[in-house]
Amino acid sequence: MTCQELQELLCDYCDGRLEEAILIAFEGHLQVCRPCEQYVRQYQLVIQLGRHACCCDEQGAAEVPEPLVQSILNARRDRGTQC
Repeated sequence: MTCQELQELLCDYCDGRLEEAILIAFEGHLQVCRPCEQYVRQYQLVIQLGRHACCCDEQGAAEVPEPLVQSILNARRDRGTQC
């Protein structure tokens, strides 16, 4: 797996949606490529921080309306941007 292929699969990896064979290749690449390993760790940290930032009270995260989430994802796809 190349670094570019890893980046293209990053969203699916973080969401746990990679097929087993691809997951093995992905994680194998992370074991031998320090820059990608750091990139994935930083990406996961950004996700965690984003979730934390959405917390509006002590009871948990604020609900983001599904139409808003879909609009953002659709806009990113229209621009050709990966997750």
